[in-house]
Amino acid sequence: MIDSARWIAAILVAVLVCACGGGGASGGTAHTMTAVVVTPAVVRVGVGATVSFRATGIYSDATTTDLTSTATWASTQPAVAGVTGGGVSTALTAGSTTVSATSGSMTGTAPLSVVLPKFLYAANAASDSLSVFSIDPVTGLPSPVATVATGAGTAPTSIAVEPKGRFAYVANNGSKTFTAYTIDPTTGMLTQTASQVPGTWLPREVRPDPGGKFVYAANSVPDPNIAHLPSLQILAIDQNTGALSQVSTADGLGGFSFAIDAYGRFLYACIDNAAGSVARTIAVEHFVVNAASGAVTSGTKAFVSNVSPLLPALALDPRGSFAFVIDSRANLVTPFAIDQNTGVLAAAGSAVATGTSPAAIVVEPTGRFAYVANGGSNDISTYAIARTGGALTPSGARVAAGTAPTALAVDPTGKFLYVSHPGVNGANGTVSAYALDPTTGTPVIAGTANLPGPSAAALAVY
Repeated sequence: MIDSARWIAAILVAVLVCACGGGGASGGTAHTMTAVVVTPAVVRVGVGATVSFRATGIYSDATTTDLTSTATWASTQPAVAGVTGGGVSTALTAGSTTVSATSGSMTGTAPLSVVLPKFLYAANAASDSLSVFSIDPVTGLPSPVATVATGAGTAPTSIAVEPKGRFAYVANNGSKTFTAYTIDPTTGMLTQTASQVPGTWLPREVRPDPGGKFVYAANSVPDPNIAHLPSLQILAIDQNTGALSQVSTADGLGGFSFAIDAYGRFLYACIDNAAGSVARTIAVEHFVVNAASGAVTSGTKAFVSNVSPLLPALALDPRGSFAFVIDSRANLVTPFAIDQNTGVLAAAGSAVATGTSPAAIVVEPTGRFAYVANGGSNDISTYAIARTGGALTPSGARVAAGTAPTALAVDPTGKFLYVSHPGVNGANGTVSAYALDPTTGTPVIAGTANLPGPSAAALAVY
């Protein structure tokens, strides 16, 4: 009995020690929460949109914990956008609010802006210019504001607006540079901010990270069969001027389309799985993003095609749950599910047929529908996205979209889709506006505006 009593007492002491030091790291290192981080760090959405925020606890021993389901959530302006337990916020009316998550004595916040569509931008490679359009918030129709010459930045092929809407960034394929512009919040006019940043090869695409701290800039190589690798440049954004500065470079990715998840955790890139070989394949590789430095670390590859697509492209849903990749040779779009802890991709149902020669894909802000521009069959495919699983289902018949639709963009409200087309027989290119049916997602033509040159433009909406 005495030995049993001593044994029980010893267990109780051990339990008490563990309880008192709960969370202690090995070696006596303190395990104390030092911050709560709310992501996405910056959000701009339209009325009616739903945003799923995440709360992450940061500890003194560099570990992290997901606090999304246990934190106390609040909105400073619930009339603009409220937030429920679990961090789900619904945009109710135009305005701004701050969403917060509290765990113990620690609170993290993120700004949320509920906006109406204001401006549409187009990068025109053939005319070395950028088109600025104002957007009618009711009809979605674009009206020309100005054409901005890109100066020393020739053949602009991509344009993107950072999350706060203060700056725009352009990839100039001809001059092999990247350029930053400030955005006038009233007129939408673009003004170049500073000297251009040189690319490593041929600049192809730019994407700011969701926190507005970095720009990821993709470079392709002039001949895919040469030994040199494409690269992805990580550029820091000056928070006052918007100017770019080189941080680091990741070789071997960036030659094709890439995307960053809404929380800034993972980057996905279509890569050449056998560079320098005639028998080449395309895979999607996931990379883990360092939030502090912007650097990316290679993860795993998901196989897409045994025949290299001409220009593979991918898009992510706004919750960072699914990735969708188009194969322009096989005329397919393939869905993948994203592991929320590791970022690893897994098949999410079968590949679905597109039209002929799909050229671009975009997911609208609510995450219910995806759109594919089919350059060969001159139309747009609409797909409903399964909320659970991410499988794609065609939603109605393909919609006629003029000659060779090339680029797509959706406004922040998810009400309008914009499509660019090259000019025919030397004529100027055009950009068309479509109203999106809120139930079926079907695009309905609203109007068309001319571009200043014959090339099909890359598009961005602010």
